[in-house]
Amino acid sequence: MHVDKPKDEPSFIEGRESFEADREITDNPYPETSIDFELWRNGWLAASFELLERQRQEKN
Repeated sequence: MHVDKPKDEPSFIEGRESFEADREITDNPYPETSIDFELWRNGWLAASFELLERQRQEKN
């Protein structure tokens, strides 16, 4: 499966929302071999990196 706009995929959005709800990356509900697993993980990581970037900018 090819995903043209991963940020629009429901599982990516779920991953972002899960990070914002203080869930762990290991709480990914999808099977490890699925595209949804990767999209969820990427959403979680994107939200995590954005938080780190905001924190870094606030220090400067």
